[in-house]
Amino acid sequence: MPLLEMDGVDVYIRNLLTEEIIEHLKPDALYLNRGLARNSVEQVLGWREKYGFSIIVDIDDYWHLHESHPMRRAWVQNGIPGKIERWLSVADVVTTVAYRDWE
Repeated sequence: MPLLEMDGVDVYIRNLLTEEIIEHLKPDALYLNRGLARNSVEQVLGWREKYGFSIIVDIDDYWHLHESHPMRRAWVQNGIPGKIERWLSVADVVTTVAYRDWE
């Protein structure tokens, strides 16, 4: 079930986090799709230490693109696989789709 549909769960969608936002919202958890592009892992880890929230990373797909993938060159040049792996390594929880359940 999508978070936005859950009763009793407040969801705020942001492209950029600031400490002011975290202080205001006082989140129990940050739920990230692959990670955050505009905040460093170290910055978020500092906030996690200070404010005590959990980091949940959702990874819907494989982060190493096949050589024939049209976005592969830009993906690799921008170091996206390593960035995703770093977010996964610091997450308290990682969620993903169970494809076998689709059968």
